[in-house]
Amino acid sequence: TGLSDKHLEDLSAAKKIIPILIAPNMSLGIANLKTSIETYLCAIKTPVKCKIVEIHHTKKKDSPSGTALEIIKFIENYHAKKIDGMIDVKSYRIGNIFGIHRIEFKSEEGIINFQHIASSRDVFAKGALQAAISINSMGIGEYSFADFLDKKL
Repeated sequence: TGLSDKHLEDLSAAKKIIPILIAPNMSLGIANLKTSIETYLCAIKTPVKCKIVEIHHTKKKDSPSGTALEIIKFIENYHAKKIDGMIDVKSYRIGNIFGIHRIEFKSEEGIINFQHIASSRDVFAKGALQAAISINSMGIGEYSFADFLDKKL
């Protein structure tokens, strides 16, 4: 996360000659969180308010996190009609927290929360290593973590 315009230019050039996987989060937990959110949003009949709270360690430079931005983009791109108003995002930088992402949906009927808490940075590294091994067999171009998961399943 936190890629500069120069980084994005370099990636754009590289994807013309090698496979590139770009993902703000390579945790299987976040992928499963998004699947759960999708199931919920597909099932509801009336729009809901949405709030995202993300918490990371004090040395994290980007705010909101790339993962929070990815979740916002996911919801807005695929389920915008199910959201009442703008998605509210709260970012906190506290202690040595690896990453907490809580997505809250609020309606007249109540509040539903989805949450992922990373216990260590290993979760990101494991997903990244699996994706790196897999991407070697993919053709030239740009891929997402979802593309890797689809190929893996």
